[in-house]
Amino acid sequence: MGRKKKIQVFDNGKYTKVGTITIDGHVIEQGEMIKIKGEYGSRFKFMSVTKNNDNGLEWVDCVEYEKGFPRAMRSFDKEKVKRIPKRRKHVERS
Repeated sequence: MGRKKKIQVFDNGKYTKVGTITIDGHVIEQGEMIKIKGEYGSRFKFMSVTKNNDNGLEWVDCVEYEKGFPRAMRSFDKEKVKRIPKRRKHVERS
């Protein structure tokens, strides 16, 4: 079985990419898992917030994970992003 091709992103100054986003007062960094409103049964790994410098549009780039495996590169509006709360550590009581 051959290797998968890696997708290269060319940055020519038209787009600005930021590796963090703030949702409900919580900072989500690149590589963290998120959910998208209206997309059921899938989780997404946050990659970046991309802004088109020509017209000012912004969107979120992420990788779709289905059943733990990467499936596709997708983009959504910033308003659709939901964070997944991190699990707390279990403390045993004595």
